[in-house]
Amino acid sequence: MTIELAKLYVLLLMFVLHSAANGHAVLKLLRRADKRTKERTNRYSIWFFAISVGLVVNIAAVFGLGVAGLLNTLGVLAMGLALAVLSGAVLLNASMAAPPAHPRWGFQDAAVLAALFTVTFMASLHAPGHWDDTMYHLPLARTYVEYEGIITNQFIRFPLFPQNVNLLIALGIMMGGDIGAQAMASLPLFVIALGLVGASLWFTGSIVLGLLATGTLFVLAPVRETLGYAYIDNGLALFCWGAALALAVWIDSTQEQPSSEWLVVAGILGGGAAGSKYFGVVFAVLLAVYILVVRRDWKASIIYLTTAFSIGFWWYFRSFIISGDPIHPAGGNLFGYYLWDATDLLNQKREQASHGVLPSSLDIFGALKSAGAFPLALALGSLILSNLPLPLRGLRVVFIGYLIFWFFITQVDRYLAPIYAVGVLLAWCVVYQIDWLSPLKQYFTGRGHHVGGIVATLVINSTLGALLWDQYRRIEIAPTEWRSSLERRSGYRLFAQANGMIPQYGNRILHVGFENGVYFFHGTAIGDWFGPGRYRQMLVCAADGCGMVDPVRMKAIMGSFGAKMLAVSTARVPKFDREVYSRDFDIAAIDSDGLLMTVRD
Repeated sequence: MTIELAKLYVLLLMFVLHSAANGHAVLKLLRRADKRTKERTNRYSIWFFAISVGLVVNIAAVFGLGVAGLLNTLGVLAMGLALAVLSGAVLLNASMAAPPAHPRWGFQDAAVLAALFTVTFMASLHAPGHWDDTMYHLPLARTYVEYEGIITNQFIRFPLFPQNVNLLIALGIMMGGDIGAQAMASLPLFVIALGLVGASLWFTGSIVLGLLATGTLFVLAPVRETLGYAYIDNGLALFCWGAALALAVWIDSTQEQPSSEWLVVAGILGGGAAGSKYFGVVFAVLLAVYILVVRRDWKASIIYLTTAFSIGFWWYFRSFIISGDPIHPAGGNLFGYYLWDATDLLNQKREQASHGVLPSSLDIFGALKSAGAFPLALALGSLILSNLPLPLRGLRVVFIGYLIFWFFITQVDRYLAPIYAVGVLLAWCVVYQIDWLSPLKQYFTGRGHHVGGIVATLVINSTLGALLWDQYRRIEIAPTEWRSSLERRSGYRLFAQANGMIPQYGNRILHVGFENGVYFFHGTAIGDWFGPGRYRQMLVCAADGCGMVDPVRMKAIMGSFGAKMLAVSTARVPKFDREVYSRDFDIAAIDSDGLLMTVRD
């Protein structure tokens, strides 16, 4: 296991460097196209932008492979090599504008980078199975890997959602199975941290605030609870943060001579966000509104929007071609229904409305507390600060704008992802901008007197040490720990039993109540609250709980899906009548989660 983990660690590092090379090449091309630009970056932020942009390039390449049906090891290696050659040619071209000279990386920088990268890697060292990862993200990515292309699995809850980060998860599966997928989904947190440190160095001249912001990011409940699992929200957070920080660089340039280079970078990353989740579209549009309404620059808004649309529209076009709805299933009422029906949409809307506090209460602090993201409330303190630099004022507008949208539309905790990074940065900038004693501020940030360097080093080491220890104690990769964790997942043992029955009963299973465990079945698992396998066609519910439709009806439903195996969660279906079903079904397994049955011939 140790050797496999070491190989995966190296592969992930190589992938980061490959993305960085792609991104540096794109930034160099943009720098040549816009010679007016004046650099407002540092060694951390320029690598942050390079890796972020390079990830978008790699995602676009994987998307192309998926559409062409070449999403396999040979195709990925060939595409990776081609991109590396192209990027190398651009970077070695002496006729193009040279990148700005930044101070060299020091020992402290190397230690910070190594610690942050290791933290995000260690976070993935456990069995899968939080909820959405084994319900949606991992099954979707595995399907693409198994079929070597992007196909539509109609029995996955959101088969036509934008899936940029899911493609990264698919790459992770190819690199190292479940841990590889989880490591790839966690990787964006490392890149986000680079951006936070770079922004801190830009605004304060020190990396201290950036590391404290990173520590705050890791303790936000929606980040901490899903940390190390194959969720896409960290990727969405990365692209939104990159777009916002690039916009901040552009805002700063407008004080002298505006640089369209950073508008294009913001557009690339805004498009990357839009291609990751629908909330990425909201964030990307919010940046456009800021440019047009607050900055009153329609030319800049056109540059930004054109770039963002070019990068972000692929998945929406695919959804439109397949379903007639570019935002399936959300647009069913407008574009017509495909896999979901009107009742599915209504039920989803009710579920979304069940989170947080009542919008009519206007209790934004209560909503953030309920979401486990109360530290972001400190960022609201930026509203009363008049001495914020212009770029931070721009980030403040973006933060407030999205927070208002989140509060009134949906208060699901993870949907704060687009403003994770902006929020924690603003929160610590509020602390920094407070009019406290100048010597203390100098010591805190490690500038000035040598005592400051000692204090800053202690803060840096303590923050990184706490992050490393927190993830180290969560590692569960020993075979007994891994299996024990899996067996605690709802439905795992029943699906494992069903896997061994595939040669006899086929690779399809109908289930009721195990939607968060479908990844554990190595075939097509049918059943969910929404979509073609919706539970309500199989259940008879009353005030005291739900039971199943009669066995004859169930056999007809299973026949329509081509399934001969049935798994039932007795927790979800407490009124399930085993005796009635035993007349038409054979019971293959029973455990504390439920039953596995097969249709009797």
